[in-house]
Amino acid sequence: MTYEEFNDFCRSLPATSHVIQWGDSHVWKVGGKVFAIGGWEKAGRPAYTFKASELNFDFLNDQPGYRPAPYLASRGMRWIQQYDDVVKLFDTPQLSGMLRFE
Repeated sequence: MTYEEFNDFCRSLPATSHVIQWGDSHVWKVGGKVFAIGGWEKAGRPAYTFKASELNFDFLNDQPGYRPAPYLASRGMRWIQQYDDVVKLFDTPQLSGMLRFE
């Protein structure tokens, strides 16, 4: 996934807004609450972080290329990070169904 694909996906969801913050990260919100972050990188590779339901967090955590989001998941929040852009398990409708917007 590229930043352009990430932003296009998030933009396609209803009632979303986009800001650049936290060191040039692409931050997507619904109703002022963050649901997705693009740009927290390690080793120069992009990573995409999404808020997920408990069930989807557990499911995605078991998939290759996904892990609990650093800093967020360690505080008990259900955030998952796609860190391996080679792996593409889900298309847009499947991924949007796994996100949590509240």
